Amino acid sequence: MIEHTSKVDVPDDEPPSPPNELPLRAGAVLEDIGRLMLFLSVIAGGVGILAFGRIPAVSRWGIIYEWHPLGVVAILIGAVWAAALSWAVYRAGTTLRWLEAIGRKLDIK
Repeated sequence: MIEHTSKVDVPDDEPPSPPNELPLRAGAVLEDIGRLMLFLSVIAGGVGILAFGRIPAVSRWGIIYEWHPLGVVAILIGAVWAAALSWAVYRAGTTLRWLEAIGRKLDIK
């Protein structure tokens, strides 16, 4: 059987540290990550349209590639959705940066 003990090595004289403390400049880093995600989602959408937006079709002269409208629409929806989520990350970083600036101005820690 497992024995449960109540012995824990925690000093009694030190106050506990704050549980959820963010590192400095976390808002700026989150903004940079949002910008990178936005750039990559636009690039991935363009590559996706060029790579998967056309389907091969057999004609008298061989194989030709024609645009597939449903595939292009699906890729555009996915790219716009990824860009919207990236924009949300960017704006969350901006909000966090503003809150950090307000906290520094008011000496809130």
